[in-house]
Amino acid sequence: MIDNSPKVFNVMYRPAQHNGAENVNNEIYNYVIQTDEHFENLARKEKFAGITGKNVKTGEYKRFRFDRIVAMNAIPH
Repeated sequence: MIDNSPKVFNVMYRPAQHNGAENVNNEIYNYVIQTDEHFENLARKEKFAGITGKNVKTGEYKRFRFDRIVAMNAIPH
């Protein structure tokens, strides 16, 4: 049987923008998220562009494009 329950990951991410400002220094940010689902980018015709996750600290949802994820490690629970 496949386990489709949400998983918790530590994600190192280099966004194009962070908190509404352009990430001009290409900073990497760390997030601990509970995965929700994948998403597609219709403008770029990408069927599987990234994942959506809930920040475990703030409860806010965020999208992570696969081409901007630097590292992603599962956190055992």
